[in-house]
Amino acid sequence: MLHDFRFSGPNSQLSERDITTVIDRFGESVASDYLNFLRHRNGGCPVPSLVSSIPILNEFPIQYFYCLTEPGTTLFYAYESLQESLDVPDLLPIALDMAGQQICLQLDSSQPSIFVVYIDRIYYKDPSTVEFVCASFSELVNSLSQPAKAVSELEVIAALPWAELQAFIVRNPGYYLASRPDELSLLCQTIRCNNTSAFDGLLQAGADREKALMVAVICNRLDIVRTLIGLGSRASDVIRYAVGPDRKELREYLSKHA
Repeated sequence: MLHDFRFSGPNSQLSERDITTVIDRFGESVASDYLNFLRHRNGGCPVPSLVSSIPILNEFPIQYFYCLTEPGTTLFYAYESLQESLDVPDLLPIALDMAGQQICLQLDSSQPSIFVVYIDRIYYKDPSTVEFVCASFSELVNSLSQPAKAVSELEVIAALPWAELQAFIVRNPGYYLASRPDELSLLCQTIRCNNTSAFDGLLQAGADREKALMVAVICNRLDIVRTLIGLGSRASDVIRYAVGPDRKELREYLSKHA
């Protein structure tokens, strides 16, 4: 399970006694395919993050699998934290995605399905959600990929000073100002690399703003968000991306303009 994917950092080898602690805590209902994963790898961070082909998961890559031996990030800690927020004793958090959603294994030996749980830990305004993902841990793993992503031309030139970037725009404005169906546009890439002067120049040149507000929220760029909202982008479309304590101010702004 997950043998072919790359993880960062050292991976401590678990003993059968370690595996027994999981069974003792949660019973014999812990899925065997998941226990086999723990035997092979004691959790950790996949690098690059793993992407699932299952629609409910494919928007946010998986960035961490809970382990057994690191304080504060263990299965037991994650389970207890989930119970404090949401009483779902049959769900064991096994991984975390980039939106802060918990990917959970159902503790049911007859049907050990996978669910995703979202809790707004800042405001607790939105109802917590528990949604079905797939029928087993094996099915989840089979949906994952870790493609080696080549650096695109747009990603490279997005870091250039606006004076240099203008030469590309003049040469082919239809290409460099357009939205991209298969990758982030040049405008979005300038947000990612924090190139404010190039962002402003592209806006004035008439660049398509599709996905720009979403990227600005994910990158926690409140200044860019204010600019895009002022130009007519809708806060309600992206407020769900404003998760985590670092985006508290951003979420408050979006809430006021939704």
